[in-house]
Amino acid sequence: MAIQTVGVIGAKGIGAEVARACLAAGFAVTLVDPDRAILQGLKDDLGARLEAAVAQGTLTAADKAATLKRFACSTQVADFHGDDFVIATGCDQSEATARTLRATEAAMGSYAIIASDTPAPAVTGLTRPDKLIGLRLDNAASPELVRYPQTSDETYHLVAGFVRALRQGQPS
Repeated sequence: MAIQTVGVIGAKGIGAEVARACLAAGFAVTLVDPDRAILQGLKDDLGARLEAAVAQGTLTAADKAATLKRFACSTQVADFHGDDFVIATGCDQSEATARTLRATEAAMGSYAIIASDTPAPAVTGLTRPDKLIGLRLDNAASPELVRYPQTSDETYHLVAGFVRALRQGQPS
């Protein structure tokens, strides 16, 4: 199995950058944030960026349409039901973060792979803690893997393949 669809929690700051980098690499992306206005603004910005690339001749109209088709926005983590992998940005050590990650896992099912951008999230109650991994997101197009003690080899290798694909600009 290779990661093909990516969910991103958090549309502010690095979350928006991660979503754009994933789209540029050819992944399908679901971006979730509770603020509908921010999501609409990002969708409009993406459309404008792609239109500018078409006008400059660096992107075809068909590629623009395909990219927009691969991009979805939602205010609910329940909409991650079809995603292979979710990247949670803006995480902290709070119970609110833990609740969000547990809800994400529940929406995705037990196969869910979730990456957190915190060094060691205080997440308890996950059905599959072996499917939790860390990603340092200082550079959205080139994240750095952080293996937690409970992260399985399978999870590590799948996400390592995703990171390689993101750096190369194409899905694995």
